[in-house]
This record gives sequence, C-alpha cells and structure tokens, in this order.
Amino acid sequence: KDYSFFSAVFLTLFLIFFGLSSIRCIGKTDKKENIESSLKEICMRRFGFSPLTKANRKNLGTLVIVENIFDEKTRDRAMKRMLLCAGEALARIPTEQEFFHVILRDNISGVENLYTFSIKDIQKNFIGAISPAEFRNRTLMMPDNNLSLLGKKRIEQFFGLLPGCSLEEILKASPQITMKIFSKRFLHHLLETSMKENANYDMLLVKMKAVSNEQMLFYVKARHTFDVKSGFQESSFKYSPGDAIHFIFKVENESYLDVRISEIYTFEDRNSFFSSEIPKDIQELDYPETWSSDDFSIEDMTLPGFVSRLVAQRLRAEINSLTEEEGKEPEIKIIEGSFKNGKGIHLVFQMKTDQMTSLDEIRARSIMVTKTVCQIYDFRKLQSLEIIFPRQGIFETIGKKELGL
Repeated sequence: KDYSFFSAVFLTLFLIFFGLSSIRCIGKTDKKENIESSLKEICMRRFGFSPLTKANRKNLGTLVIVENIFDEKTRDRAMKRMLLCAGEALARIPTEQEFFHVILRDNISGVENLYTFSIKDIQKNFIGAISPAEFRNRTLMMPDNNLSLLGKKRIEQFFGLLPGCSLEEILKASPQITMKIFSKRFLHHLLETSMKENANYDMLLVKMKAVSNEQMLFYVKARHTFDVKSGFQESSFKYSPGDAIHFIFKVENESYLDVRISEIYTFEDRNSFFSSEIPKDIQELDYPETWSSDDFSIEDMTLPGFVSRLVAQRLRAEINSLTEEEGKEPEIKIIEGSFKNGKGIHLVFQMKTDQMTSLDEIRARSIMVTKTVCQIYDFRKLQSLEIIFPRQGIFETIGKKELGL
C-alpha cells in the first residue's frame, strides 16, 4: 500500500512537471532569424525535403517543387504536407509575422500557383478550430509565372540566336528584343559576328536573384568559342576564342505566361562588374556568383491588401456560381481587388460579355462578402467600397454605414 501511495504521488508530480514543460515549449517562440531554418528542419524531419524559405517584415514564404501542378492529387498532397509542417513551425512564430505564402512550382510547364494564408488561419487549421471548407475559403490563390524557368528558357533561346545571326537578324527573329536592352559593351561584341565562323556559346553557370514577383536577374557565365574568318586578325576581337563572358539579364513578367528579357549587360571579371555600364542597383547586390541556383520573391503583404483580394476572389466565385445554377456560363472573367487611398476597397469587374447579372444582385453580394471578410479579420479600417465596371461605365461607392461595419 505504501509503495502504491508513493508511486501515485510520484506519477502525479511527474505529470504536473511534464505539463508545465509542455506549456513552456508551446509558448516558446523562435527568434525571427530562426523561423526559416525551423520550417526547413520540420519539412526534412517529417517528409525528407528542404524547401527554399524567405521572410520579410510581416511575411514568411516557401517554395515547393511539384512534379505536375495540373494533377489535383499531386498538388493537394504537396500542399497538405507543407501546411502540416507550417502549422508546427508557426506555433513558435514571432507575433509580427502575419502572412504565409506557399509557391507550388512546376518545373516543366513554367506555371506556379501562389497561395497566401493568414498565419492565424494556419494555426486554427492546425488545431482543427476551423473546418477544411472554411480554411479553403480563407485561402488567397493566384496563378503566376515561374520566372526562374521561363526566364532561363528565354535566355537559352537568345544564346541560340547569337552564333550565326547579325544584330539585325537577332532583332528580326525575336520581336521582344530591342536595341535599347543592349549595353554598349555587348553591342560592340555583336557587331563582330560577321568576322567569325563556327561561333558558339556554352552556358557554364546560371545564377539568379529575385528582385520582385515581376522581375528577376540572371547571371550567366558563358564560354564563347569561334574561328576567325579569313582576312581578320584575332587581336581585332573584343574576346578571344574560348574566353568566358559574364552576362546579367533582367527578365520581367509582362503578363501571364509572357516573360521577356528587358535588359542585358556584360562584364569580363569582378572589377569590370563595377563599371559604369552596370546599374548601381545591381552593383549594390551580392556579387552574382553568390546568387542562388533557384530563387523566388514574396510580397510584403499587408492586411488591407489581403482583405481586398480575398473579397474579390470570394465574390467572383459566388457570383459565377449563381449563373452556373441558372444553367448559364460563368460571366465574370476576373475581379481585381485593391485597397486604395488608405481607406477604401476598389473592386474592378471584368466581364466576359456585355450581358451580366442584375447590378442590384452584384451590389448586394458585394456588400455581404465584404462585410463577412472584414468581420473575420476584424478589419475596421475600411471606410468605403467602390464597385467599378469599366466597360459598362458603372462606378458606385458604398459607405461604411451601409456596409454594416
């Protein structure tokens, strides 16, 4: 009996100690500089992969490579794994982090899906405090271009044109390329094409640096080989056969699946990288050889921006579902949502046809969805809602009182 009594006491003390320790562990937060490595460690421990991660002032982002982004099972499996790891990592995230971005990247098609979540929603989803359906409704999803892949393809196409084409032929064969994108140093090099034969460019090294969601820099080290045509001297050329040429390409996301080279610079060595032809904003970055072999950018998302885009996304789905229920084709092509002038949400409707659901119905649905989303995120900054149909010439402002906020 004495033994049983002491065992019970010991077990009770152990459970109390364990409980207090668990609470301390759950309450413990990683420092901001550790949250990225913490997320990567959890992904590796649970599923054996280490995603690229980035953090800025209020955002945490990760890049996940998928085999086929168009396969629903593959896409859902990758997202489920990432959210499970994020839920565990974000239990220790600093309070200043508000949004989590997941980029699912397909390295074959050049397509990316960008998902943005409120970190509070991820934490609620992790502990089952909101339903899976509601969590999906709170997820902001946008298709995007894989700038790293499509940009590299554009650059490979460009190098394919160089060996046997004059400057005029390059411009004619690739309408996206214009004279203004070439540095003076590179123009001089291109003018030597007619003096060469059997020219070739081998890409020895490719590195990249994401400047924003819409712009990426590529550093390419290429070996240039050629034979000197009869009548010319090797000393006449800017580069001798076999020399390495260093390129900086600026690639921009013009529109969906339309990625273009906007600028090209060349340099010979580390010293010439800091020449007057390389823009200062590029020189101020890390030296190109230290850039990543793969890269991505995350937006500095704010609550007003998130709320306005989520309102637009949910409203589009709701209105299109109404027309589908009536046996009609979805009529809304897109609704662009943005937060303007520090006080109002602007909803710009792009319709597929001139035929559209009753404006009164759209107005009522817009008010309802805006009110719902603002209440979910306790967003009290909103003063007005503006509904805009550019093609139809409709512009209406709805005040805070009518929104019921």
